[in-house]
Order: sequence, then structure tokens, then C-alpha cells
Amino acid sequence: MFDISMKIFLNFEPGSSTGKEIFSQFIIWGKGLGALFPYDIPITVFGKAMSARRKILSITNKILQEKKAQLSTSEDDTE
Repeated sequence: MFDISMKIFLNFEPGSSTGKEIFSQFIIWGKGLGALFPYDIPITVFGKAMSARRKILSITNKILQEKKAQLSTSEDDTE
């Protein structure tokens, strides 16, 4: 299911290294959702989840910026 979502939304091939990295961070993030102590300290489950969230956002933002750059380059080529 995760691979399908990654293919649809970010155009990743299943099993790509970036997809695997996002998936592993997603698992860590998911474990922290039900944390008993929601303190953003690196030694807590919640803190690790928040760190994973920041990594996921960083990776996806980088990918989106690359896609935008590709689109603007292809639009400039067509003009």
C-alpha cells in the first residue's frame, strides 16, 4: 500500500532507496503517535517520531523542489 502511494504521489519506483528511507522513517513516526509522554526529547518515542517526521518532510520537500525545477525547465524549453 505504501509503495502504491509513493508511486502515485511522488512517482517513486517500488524499492527505491529514497522510498525505503521514507518508509523506515514513516514506521518510526507511526510508533510515536500513541506515545504516553508526548515530549519532544530525542530519547523518548515521541521525540524519535518527531525527528522522523522532520526527516520525511525534508525528503519530500527536496523532491517537490526538484519536480518544480524540472517543470519550470520544461516550460522554458517549450517557449
